[in-house]
Amino acid sequence: MIKAEGCIVTIDAMGCQTAIAEQIIGQGGDYVLSLKGNQETLAAEVEEAFIDADARDYEGVDTEVLETVERGHGRLETRRYRTLGDLSGVPRSKLWEGMNMIGMVDTRREVDGQVSIETRYFIGSIGTSATRFAHAGRGHWGVENGLHWTLDISFREDECRVRQPGARENLAVLRHLALSRLKNDGTKVGLKNKRLKAACNEDYLENCSLSGPSTRRK
Repeated sequence: MIKAEGCIVTIDAMGCQTAIAEQIIGQGGDYVLSLKGNQETLAAEVEEAFIDADARDYEGVDTEVLETVERGHGRLETRRYRTLGDLSGVPRSKLWEGMNMIGMVDTRREVDGQVSIETRYFIGSIGTSATRFAHAGRGHWGVENGLHWTLDISFREDECRVRQPGARENLAVLRHLALSRLKNDGTKVGLKNKRLKAACNEDYLENCSLSGPSTRRK
């Protein structure tokens, strides 16, 4: 059970499910859910709605747009956030509890002269504020990118050759659990060293498995 009251819950495409949206709204929260192939029909409707609105230059529709530019480490990244409150072209929106907007993010990245362009689509219950949409999206991606980087560097997750879906999910849960325990440990060393210490020291391993700092052995 999640605590969603007063929060905007952001989830990748795998969590884009009507039951999850209903649960979030039922607990007093809002959602921004990413769309991909797992909701193929809905994704196609959302994309078509933006194409149609763009062809009409968004005239007469509830929409907002926001553009952000980030520079650093030889990279130039421009994001254009567009929201749309007209869901008449998205029939399946009626199946989603609280859904009142669709969102689109166009991202242009330039790194060392190489340019890549990506477009992503979203559904949400947060209204058509582009600022709110951008804040939710950037907050989610910041957490996700930091988490993925840590799992890759400290746990070598990207090198894992397990391909069976159930086994992959089980290993992902174990990695996240281990990462949470190691991060909650107060020892001022890196995660790699904490993993090594846990492998070699049973007392330290047991301390990591306890629920909080107040119950740790000294």
